[in-house]
Amino acid sequence: METGPLSVWFYHGLRQRGVPVDCIHARHVHAALATQLNKTDANDAHGIAQLTRSGWYRPVAVKSIASHEVRLLLGARSQLVSMRTGLYNQIRGVLKTFGVVLPALAAPARSSLNSMCQQHR
Repeated sequence: METGPLSVWFYHGLRQRGVPVDCIHARHVHAALATQLNKTDANDAHGIAQLTRSGWYRPVAVKSIASHEVRLLLGARSQLVSMRTGLYNQIRGVLKTFGVVLPALAAPARSSLNSMCQQHR
């Protein structure tokens, strides 16, 4: 199997079913198949099969599903923190127009906002 967007899912699905599978880096496959005249899916499959039969490849490690889940959560958290920071900075910029200056950090700003809201009630 060649690396790609679905290779992790295919790899683990095949392994669960007891199918022996190796994952080959797409760049290595491309380099090995670069001499093909007619590039078709069928010819690519035939070339990859020849690579595996000859043993002229180096399998790559495929990360576990658990490591992908952790990476997904870290990426989602990073995106949410970035969105929160952007929103906070947008609010700070709008309030500066009206003479309200908030601190750069959100935690001290909460108490400042609470006191300002109490004054305007």
